[in-house]
Amino acid sequence: MSKLSKLQKLITSIASQEEIIRFKELEVIIDHNQEIKNEYTILLNLQKDMVAKEFKKNKDLDKAKALYDIQKEKIMKFYILEEYLDLLDTINDDLNMIKSIIETEINFELTSK
Repeated sequence: MSKLSKLQKLITSIASQEEIIRFKELEVIIDHNQEIKNEYTILLNLQKDMVAKEFKKNKDLDKAKALYDIQKEKIMKFYILEEYLDLLDTINDDLNMIKSIIETEINFELTSK
């Protein structure tokens, strides 16, 4: 089996996982509900601001974290966003694990030659 077909098999396997399928369903629902979409966009913008302030060691970091926490609590009233964010965490963890495995295999291949 070629490396390209192995990669395609991995992609197909990932795409068919229940978590991925449900995540995509939720994404469509969120995209079509303007209120939820707006509140989530606000959260993402506050998160970007918080990360930027953390990186720059800005004195307003605590204020940025507080605003982010308030918005995150606000969006949790939408059960669908809570489920979406939980799935996002799970999927990111899975992808990081896959990335780590691939990096390990690549390093092994490079060092064994």
